Amino acid sequence: ASDDVYYNRLSYMQAADEVISGNIPVKKDSDVVHLTALAITADSENFPNNENALLDLNLIDYIPAPWRNKKSDVNWAKAVLAMRGKVAKKERQKVQQEYVDIVRKMPLYGHCFFYCRQEENGADMIASVNHEGVHFLSLNREITKTYPYTSLHRWGGSSTNFWLLVYDKKQGKKRIQLFTSQARDLSSLILDYAVLASRK
Repeated sequence: ASDDVYYNRLSYMQAADEVISGNIPVKKDSDVVHLTALAITADSENFPNNENALLDLNLIDYIPAPWRNKKSDVNWAKAVLAMRGKVAKKERQKVQQEYVDIVRKMPLYGHCFFYCRQEENGADMIASVNHEGVHFLSLNREITKTYPYTSLHRWGGSSTNFWLLVYDKKQGKKRIQLFTSQARDLSSLILDYAVLASRK
């Protein structure tokens, strides 16, 4: 953990945003409740002491999007309120760090996500980029294929198209074409990571 208060706050906010949006999936109900209680503690002067106060604090906005409909608002409030005694008296810095430490262990922590299609009118899919390489994910955020930087030969893009020339052990050299409005951002990020990977 850093001693920089602003860096720690930003790290927490980034992790919370990725969890709440559903970009980083949370698998267990108990983890959802724990992370939500930590986030309420990190963002509030005082942790509410009843369900209505929690709901007035927009509790549901803290629940990861894919989980929101799995319980009623009142049942979410009851579950989070039950964690109050474990988190409410902790210092903000420690709570934020605990949140980030939990999220850091999740498989998609540190990934940047890009929505794309392999055919112009085809099904949506997700590409992600991190320090390990380029990944393709299902809409449920399961990694279906990974290409490490050592297997990337070339890549490029325009405003709506992105392509990768990769070496696949089974198929040899393979060109992957994607349709995405984020092609330039995807290309730039891959370049940044590939340069870093080449220096190791």
